[in-house]
Amino acid sequence: MYNLLLKRSRTDRALPSAICSVQSLHIENIRSIRLPRIDIRAAQWCASSENHPDLARLLADPRYVGAPADLLMLGLSNSLVLTPDESPRNIPDFYTVSGGSANHPYASHALWFYSQMVRWRQVEFSEDLVAAARATYRPDIYCDALGLKRSDLSTMRAESTGFFDDILFDPWDLKSYLGQLGVRC
Repeated sequence: MYNLLLKRSRTDRALPSAICSVQSLHIENIRSIRLPRIDIRAAQWCASSENHPDLARLLADPRYVGAPADLLMLGLSNSLVLTPDESPRNIPDFYTVSGGSANHPYASHALWFYSQMVRWRQVEFSEDLVAAARATYRPDIYCDALGLKRSDLSTMRAESTGFFDDILFDPWDLKSYLGQLGVRC
């Protein structure tokens, strides 16, 4: 089912890795292996600034991001170079992978990812794919694995949000959002 690899960093600290191989997957197995707990532990490791050099080195591998480690370190420290002639700019909370609800599987996040795939013409818009994206993130499994009441966390963020493009994203109205981006559905 899942083979979770635990690597060691050069300083021999435990390095949780999100490397899983999936052969066959049944929803009952996800519940029993507590994958959300593994995700939380990996995110906590990634969030710790003392691990950022190791994380940047890992992400620099062409199998993952493939960008220079020093450039990745900027993002991991909430600093971004937005234009070629600009010095790094601090963007508070740009890199947030742990704490609060950072790991909660909001359906609105899956819908935003799907909308970006439509935006960049990786897939066509369809109501079936909207339904599939909505069903992909499972807050019920997340809450069960972490011992939370399902009422503690919602399935979808209610607020509309502007991301990098400053266009309001409304998970309840993908067609309107995509229309603002010039995408016909």
